[in-house]
Amino acid sequence: MSKRPPQPLPLRHPDWPQRLADYIEQRRAQPFAWGAQDCCTFAGDAVLHLTGADPMADLRHVKTAAAATRLLKRHPLPALVAERMGAMRPATLAHRGDVVLIEQEARQLLGVCLGSHWAAPGDAGLVFGPMDAALGAWPAGRGA
Repeated sequence: MSKRPPQPLPLRHPDWPQRLADYIEQRRAQPFAWGAQDCCTFAGDAVLHLTGADPMADLRHVKTAAAATRLLKRHPLPALVAERMGAMRPATLAHRGDVVLIEQEARQLLGVCLGSHWAAPGDAGLVFGPMDAALGAWPAGRGA
């Protein structure tokens, strides 16, 4: 993976709140699928909708659980995201639309902050949980 510092994400689109709402509705019933609706593509697509930039573009080749496991053994998830989005900040500083680190069934994964709750891909569609359980966050674009 890259050792160069991450490039700052662009400003959010002026209509980002509506874009975020539309994105969550679009993905609400979409089941988990490697490379299409896994936690990295879900978070990357959210940032793409809000800013026009995809910080996870180079991870879209991961299309199986085995490939994800190999990648995460070499690069823990927080480090993988930090390489693309900068240093993780406390979850208490997350704003709507930001990428968040959560833990489900003893596994770390990415979600998107919706305010007091987060959304993340689940087996049958999005799952939601309280932001007070999030472990950290990354801003999804400037102006966040």
